[in-house]
Amino acid sequence: MSHGLAQLHHSLEKLGRRAPRARVWMAMLVILATAYLVLVDRPLWDDRLDSLSPIPQALRAEDKSLRQDLGMWSGAKLMAIIAPDAESALRASEILIPRLDKFIEQGLLSEYDAAAQYLPSRNLQQQRQSMLPSKSELRSRLQEALDGLPFKDAIFEPFISDVDASRGVQPVTLDTLRDTTLVPLLSPLLFEMEERWVAPILLHGVTNPERMSALASNSDGVEVSYLDLKQATNNMMHTAMSHVVRLLCWGALFIYLVLAMNFRNLLKPLYILVPTAASVVVTSAILVASGIQLTVFHMVSLLLVVGLGLDYALFFNRLSHSQEEWATTFKALWVCCITTALVFGMLLLSHTPPLQAVGLTVSIGAGLCLIFGAVWSTAAPRISRRKKKRRARPHIAPDRP
Repeated sequence: MSHGLAQLHHSLEKLGRRAPRARVWMAMLVILATAYLVLVDRPLWDDRLDSLSPIPQALRAEDKSLRQDLGMWSGAKLMAIIAPDAESALRASEILIPRLDKFIEQGLLSEYDAAAQYLPSRNLQQQRQSMLPSKSELRSRLQEALDGLPFKDAIFEPFISDVDASRGVQPVTLDTLRDTTLVPLLSPLLFEMEERWVAPILLHGVTNPERMSALASNSDGVEVSYLDLKQATNNMMHTAMSHVVRLLCWGALFIYLVLAMNFRNLLKPLYILVPTAASVVVTSAILVASGIQLTVFHMVSLLLVVGLGLDYALFFNRLSHSQEEWATTFKALWVCCITTALVFGMLLLSHTPPLQAVGLTVSIGAGLCLIFGAVWSTAAPRISRRKKKRRARPHIAPDRP
């Protein structure tokens, strides 16, 4: 076994010393990868919130279909009503309900869920109570309606008594319903938050978001807003990823300046940064060419690839002229590269998409970091030149006495 590893190391060492000859080919590969990423006719990044889900895409599609069949809210679009008290929030909901009903008739909306559907405001309850006829008036109307029908006299007296009693019943409030089965329905539709009352109206099947946005208003301390939670979170993701990319650019510039100060040379840091950047570009191109849309997990993995690339390139370019030291360090580098690829490659066996993304990205990037680091190595050419000089030195035989 040890003999086989020695043979492997010897073969890889020979390739490592010859790797700098392939700089032109590496440059062409990076140019092609960059051109592919620029010219590809589909989005490179998936900055939707769904990309963070550990659930496979097929199961998410099935869940969405089941929710639609059951009439459950998709968790995306709603009208948010924020008011100083519950009564004001319910009144604002009642103002919106007729307009939403009209949208349903126009096909702009399939249905909605609002707290006012289950709990009318105190004002509306009192209006409905005031519309109830008096006991004598109701009895008169019933007699007129029942004329000629085979009902016994006084059969509706209990009904008349109940209606008359309803005229003096106190309006129903949240406290009244606290111990009833309506609590699970009302809790997500009317609640207090930071000394304000929120009454979201959950919208189903919105086909025209612009018309929904037109319902927004702000008057008498009541705010009505149309929210597309999915779009808002996707925008947050896009903003965050753009911010991270800007920070990476500033970080790369800072690393270059630090290396330039350390080497006291403006060109030498490129031997560290070029193979690292090349590894990131080619890794991204391989993933995109495989039909994978990059997510935030790929971005985090590419950051790890950047760290590996910097480490490998620094080792390749900070070696002395000693061939023995170069061979020993090169052995340590390829062993580290293989073990890194194997460890992260195990994540490919996972059924969780984010773990698969991390494993695939780091496995590919680690190998490219080693290859590109060797290609841009400055120590290997120096050692090769020294070996050639030693071979070219003429052999002078000692004088015989």
